[in-house]
Amino acid sequence: MVLKLTSPIDAIVIHSRPYGEGREIVEFLTESRGKIAGVRRLSKRNGFQRLQPFTIGHLSLTGRSSLLTVSSFDFVGRFVLIGDRVASGFYILELLQKLIVEGEPDSRIYRTVYQVLDGLSGSDPIEPLLRNFEVEFLSVLGYGIDFDHEGFSGEKIYEEKFYCFMPEQGFYEVNAESKNGILGKDILAVSNEMILTNEVTLKLLKKIVRSVIDSLLNGKLLTSRKLFIKRSVEE
Repeated sequence: MVLKLTSPIDAIVIHSRPYGEGREIVEFLTESRGKIAGVRRLSKRNGFQRLQPFTIGHLSLTGRSSLLTVSSFDFVGRFVLIGDRVASGFYILELLQKLIVEGEPDSRIYRTVYQVLDGLSGSDPIEPLLRNFEVEFLSVLGYGIDFDHEGFSGEKIYEEKFYCFMPEQGFYEVNAESKNGILGKDILAVSNEMILTNEVTLKLLKKIVRSVIDSLLNGKLLTSRKLFIKRSVEE
């Protein structure tokens, strides 16, 4: 079966790697076709430059579904990330590589990724951007977190009670003396503050969403997290 996209589609470059002589394999995130990869011939006129992550363009593809060819990629722009924002951007792209199935379009993922990269290329605070992205990303994948109810029982979460969280189970009630217990009031604060400004709420949300992401990665390591650690040590 031959695929031919006659009309260019909007795409963000996720990753590229060399492929033989004078070619590269590029992974794209698109709104209409999801994550998709294709072989691109490098141009001598452009100094054999490879496509870089965070580049935005209009993509045309042809070929068999098992090995597509990039017939054209017209440059539109690029998300310019600086300092800590670089590691944050690569973290987002790496999640796409490891957790998104190729060829399953979902316009919400494209819009969510575009918005967070756009925010990171500006002056918006990093932590709220990442936390909101993670929550939305997990929701799109079918792993949305309910901050208002217990997981199995469906019981409401109460401010004065204590809870623990498990990725497969959600929140569940524990004794007040439990070592890892979280006060219900703090959990409900996350639900009420999706534009996050409170440092305590941000830390709690980070702990929760990262536990879900780690369970989905199933032992796969994220290279981008090493960048976070390296920058923290250097500072």
